[in-house]
Amino acid sequence: MYSSREDFDKVINNDDLAALTGEQGDESLFAAIESADSIIDGYLSSVCTVLPLVNVPPVIRQLSIDIGLYNLHTRVQFKDIPEWVSKKYDNAIKMLRSISKGELILPGIIPEERLSKIIIGSDEKRTFK
Repeated sequence: MYSSREDFDKVINNDDLAALTGEQGDESLFAAIESADSIIDGYLSSVCTVLPLVNVPPVIRQLSIDIGLYNLHTRVQFKDIPEWVSKKYDNAIKMLRSISKGELILPGIIPEERLSKIIIGSDEKRTFK
């Protein structure tokens, strides 16, 4: 997973997190993180061949937290998600789109697109038999 319970503890207090996870507690949190990470991997798949990432850049960890937090809110209050949570989610998706298009390069990750644009050719005519 790109983020953890400890990461969420740094951005949201225990009472609020408990209200969002309900009786399932960490099970709900981990489901929200897994869903967030699946979204992230979907966008990264256009620039990376090895997923999930082994060495997680801090920006990916933050995106996992932001999307995971949004997922938790949609679970309990779909029509009344706080504006700041929606804004963080929207910004996370925008950033992922930029990464997937190669407009934003993650440290330590060479976009697959750059690797695959090598053209090898020859002046020799091919003879087909």
